[in-house]
Order: sequence, then C-alpha cells, then structure tokens
Amino acid sequence: GVLALVDDVVVDRYVACGYALVRPPGHDALQDMGFGNFNSIAITEHYLLQTCPSSIRKVAIVDYDVCHGNGTEVAFEDDNCVLFVSIHQANNYSTRTHARTVSQFFAMN
Repeated sequence: GVLALVDDVVVDRYVACGYALVRPPGHDALQDMGFGNFNSIAITEHYLLQTCPSSIRKVAIVDYDVCHGNGTEVAFEDDNCVLFVSIHQANNYSTRTHARTVSQFFAMN
C-alpha cells in the first residue's frame, strides 16, 4: 500500500514532493489502548524519514476523523520533523495530553 507508493515514487525520485490521501487504520493505536495494532501512517513516516534523510526533511500529517489520532500524536511527539494536525469532532479526544511542553511538541486539535 502506502510503503509501496513511497518506494516507487519518492525513494526512486520520480517526484520532488508527494501527497497521499489515504484512510489507513491505526491512528489511535497505542500500547495500552486503541483500536488497532499497527499505525500504518506512523510506520510509513518513520520509514520515509529514515530512507530519504537528505531529500525528505519535513512531513505533515493531517488526520481527519471523528476521533483524535492520539496514536499518531504519541508516535511523533519527540520528532520536530513531523507536523501532526488532528481534525476531529468537538470533544471527541482524549482528556490526557501527551505533550509536556509547547516547545517540545505542538499538536493542533
């Protein structure tokens, strides 16, 4: 799926930048909770940033769903190369925040 697209298009340098509109499962997968075992977007972003460190320096993830993508937020809370934006139904997010300071990680809810 998404990893094959990354390999075919980005790693092989067919394009200078990319955009993927996907609805993968696992955006709320956490070790102690969530509705999935794997977060395919987090796996793909980690793979992309490690595979192409000289050409891919920043990644933006816009999560549009009825619930907050807390699994994706946690996956990148210490990574300043990733901007994560969660657009979700009002009051449909975890009451616990994972960010410790604004300068460390910024999640837009």
